[in-house]
Amino acid sequence: MEQLSLLDLKAKPCPDPEEPKKNSESLSCLFCRPTSNPPVQDDPSLAPKPRGFIPIDEIWKKTPLDIQAEWDEAVVHMEEVRKRTEAEIDELKKELERLKSARDHAASVRKKTLKSRIEALRRKYSGIAAEYEEKGMVFWGELSQEAIEKAKRAGIEEYYIDDFILDFTSQASPDRPYIESNYNKTIQRIFDECILDFLPQETRPGKTPKRPFPCRTGRQLLLERSKRHEAKKEGHTDGGPPKEPISIISPNLLQSASKTIQTVTKHFERLYHITHSWSSFGDAVALMEATLDRFSPGGEERYLEYAKRLGREGCDEAAKIFAILLDHFTYGQNFEDILGPAYMNLAGMGAKSFLGQFFTPWNVALMMAAMAMGERPDEDPEGPIKIYDPACGSGVMLLAGKAVAAGRHGREALRRYRFYGTDIDPICANMCRIQMKMTDDFFMTNFLLASIPDILAATGNPLQPQGVHFPGQDVRNVEASPGRHQMPS
Repeated sequence: MEQLSLLDLKAKPCPDPEEPKKNSESLSCLFCRPTSNPPVQDDPSLAPKPRGFIPIDEIWKKTPLDIQAEWDEAVVHMEEVRKRTEAEIDELKKELERLKSARDHAASVRKKTLKSRIEALRRKYSGIAAEYEEKGMVFWGELSQEAIEKAKRAGIEEYYIDDFILDFTSQASPDRPYIESNYNKTIQRIFDECILDFLPQETRPGKTPKRPFPCRTGRQLLLERSKRHEAKKEGHTDGGPPKEPISIISPNLLQSASKTIQTVTKHFERLYHITHSWSSFGDAVALMEATLDRFSPGGEERYLEYAKRLGREGCDEAAKIFAILLDHFTYGQNFEDILGPAYMNLAGMGAKSFLGQFFTPWNVALMMAAMAMGERPDEDPEGPIKIYDPACGSGVMLLAGKAVAAGRHGREALRRYRFYGTDIDPICANMCRIQMKMTDDFFMTNFLLASIPDILAATGNPLQPQGVHFPGQDVRNVEASPGRHQMPS
């Protein structure tokens, strides 16, 4: 066999492209050099790539268990791909390590080839995972859109559409372990049963389901209870509403909050497309919480840490979400939970890292708070009122407590209240802290008074932030303000 020098290998073209296949030790050309690692291609011996999600035209006859089975196949497939990818990358790294001490041109070219191949393998695996997550978002989006169209044709009022979709998708999802009775029902049957709770009594087709109480949503129950309470105060014996009923819940505000939730969800979706990771949700929430906590020890360091993770474009999206929340809670003087529903919307779109969590719907939380909170505390009527949630989640129950207290006694009454919450999930704890702080007039007054001079100085505006004040409330020390999140002593 002809012995070739390194110079020959660099310069001499391969006379016979089939020669390396005949004898792997015959290296006529550097570019024909065989490797133990074939190009990145799908293994034809494996089963076809699972769909991951059922097509919309088939979904109505399927069950939540069928949805879960499709996803489980995709999970198994991704695990197989991951193991194969990691094994191939390990082999490439070993070859790269053997070439570590080589300094000639051929070795340098080979190193670059190996590194490029490693990056290509990693990108391919990430692309498969991203493809399934994208399909999940499209699937739930298409299912929700079809359900909206069917619900409108069935006669559901526009006012209740968002609540209906949230209820329907929650019951149709296999990720809600407390709805085991729905596992073997078709999606069409779940839709038909769910829609009965939202149709007017006189328009319901067929027989009304046998239930111990009329089918009314938490919002309807709360409105009725509020009207009865006001009628009693005004001396009405017929239980009808007074001329000007006062309610702690406003339909206009509810519609506004629903749009806010949709807008926030879209911004989080954009954040995912920027970072290609659902963990960016937690980073963005932590960044917003660090922004509110910037004046405490270590606040600036935490802010910079999460800003670095998100990057410039990610920080821009987080800033937009922060502005929307500020407008809703602080300037709009609203209490309805925004981050919790947005968190659940992302879970329904395929963010599997969020599963196993379900936050109480706002109207249910409001009804429970209105039923549980008395007119005044039994002991120490002038002392502080403490409310504690041991599994606070996004803070929806604490926010509902604030809404009830403010609706009955005015926002200035919140001076007496102390809200406490704990949660095992740090993302949930951050969501709760953000929303509780933004609904805390004392805290936000101090925050804005401290922040606006920095903004004005940065823009060169000579105006001073005089008159920044919330009606009916005084500026207090932040440490003594409601909205602290710790175990009550």
